[in-house]
Amino acid sequence: MRLIDFESAGFHPVFLDAAYLRMPFSTCWCVLRLPAAVASSLEDAYRTSVCAAYPDLAADEVWQPGMRRATAIWTLHAMSYLLDRSLDADRSMNPDVAAAPTARALLRYRWQTLRDSLVAGNEFPALAEAMSDLLAATAHWPVPPLPAYPALT
Repeated sequence: MRLIDFESAGFHPVFLDAAYLRMPFSTCWCVLRLPAAVASSLEDAYRTSVCAAYPDLAADEVWQPGMRRATAIWTLHAMSYLLDRSLDADRSMNPDVAAAPTARALLRYRWQTLRDSLVAGNEFPALAEAMSDLLAATAHWPVPPLPAYPALT
């Protein structure tokens, strides 16, 4: 099966698309967590397909830093429109859908994901520390962890 999402279609780095597999639906209200095995399998399939056109991306020393940077971009982008409205109160990403995640749950998930990725890759230590600081500063937010997509668990 191939999923095609034309949101923000255009010419941009491959990694911004691929990071959707580490941070599902980075710009959508319907974001939940992909189980690790599913995300890894999807990323491998996407990478294999992309490497047919761009063989240099097959090297882990190219792919992994590109993915970490794209994850950072999507995380900071989400903060640009979610953080200010999350400081006062937690709100659903879509109040018309009962199972929609909250903005605070999404932010904390993004911060954790980015921090763990940067620490594992020993990259951008100041940004990793900023993510740790955000997580610590919002530890009092009473939000459950971002749930996984029910159909994939």
